[in-house]
Formats: sequence, structure tokens, C-alpha cells
Amino acid sequence: VFVDVAIGKLSLEKVEELLNPAENDPRANIKVLDPDYLILMDIKYDGVKFVYDDYACERFKRNLVDSLGDLQRKYAIRESMIKSLEDLNG
Repeated sequence: VFVDVAIGKLSLEKVEELLNPAENDPRANIKVLDPDYLILMDIKYDGVKFVYDDYACERFKRNLVDSLGDLQRKYAIRESMIKSLEDLNG
């Protein structure tokens, strides 16, 4: 969101609208999720040193590794399909 606002892709008014939907807007029923995968990194706040939760970091790393594995499999399948189509066309 910060980047989109900075580059002009999203206005502050639109951010305000997204964060505060009207009561009849379907987004008004969206609930805030628990911060299970939230890991704040490199936060500087008046000299306060935050401690990383090793379990949360490890769980997030496992999630990234699993996602990467899924993406690699999908890539390999698509690459194989493209090669097969190219072979058909000679």
C-alpha cells in the first residue's frame, strides 16, 4: 500500500475508503485475522529492541519453502507443456 501510494497508483482517499468501508459494503463484514504469520522486522521505535519469535520465523520459513516447491512444480509442468507444444509444431 505504501509503495502504491508513493508511486501514485493508489490515492490516500482510496486507502481511507478501503480501510473504512460503508456499512452496506460487503467488505464491512471482513474480519481482521489473527497475526499468526506476522513478523515485524527491522522495526526501530525509540530505542526499543524487539525480539523475534523463533517459532514464528521458522514457521514462516517453512511456508516459504513449501510455496517455492509448489511454484517449482507448476513451472516444470508448464515448461514441459510448452516444450511438448513446440515439438508438435516442429
